[in-house]
Amino acid sequence: MNINDSDEEGSDVEEAADTNNNNNNNKTQQKKNTFKLSKSYGTSTGGEKWDHGNNRFLSKITVYTDGHVVKGIEVKYANSTQTAGDTSTGSLTNKNKATSFELQKGEVITSVLLRSNTYVQSLGFTTNKGRTLGPVGGKGWSKLVGKSKDDEGQEIKVAAPINFQLCGMMGRAGSWIDTIAFRWGPVPNANNKKK
Repeated sequence: MNINDSDEEGSDVEEAADTNNNNNNNKTQQKKNTFKLSKSYGTSTGGEKWDHGNNRFLSKITVYTDGHVVKGIEVKYANSTQTAGDTSTGSLTNKNKATSFELQKGEVITSVLLRSNTYVQSLGFTTNKGRTLGPVGGKGWSKLVGKSKDDEGQEIKVAAPINFQLCGMMGRAGSWIDTIAFRWGPVPNANNKKK
């Protein structure tokens, strides 16, 4: 994997090979799809590494927040549901709130709006159909007693390259999302549409 730290859109590239077997003449044909990986947001080195990998599509995202930072995320992909961070809700000691966003048929996420400093403070998602989730989360803990200081971070929009969609996420997480990066993959049939 080759990850570049440039901020330029689409400059952070991870390539993955999909192998399609062609039974004619015992030849194996390889189709190489390019996946792009954003830079990482949040600067904490705490928590454990997590990686949802590259997926064909996603159908639902749930963001868990305490109103100050993003505590956890849960993503339903084509073949699995993946989590990161604290995805619990409802106890007396855990005041996490879950906000879910279900995608419609043919709808893909084309940009992410996030706020981060030491930790990921808020996340929002926009689709190719103009719908949005959030942003949900907060602006850090600068005034809370008993928490590590995490001043309000800058809000940033991370857009998919043309004909790409959000297809996975990775980062570090423990009790909250410490860092996050976004995986962009080709939108199915985007290059086959009639003009």
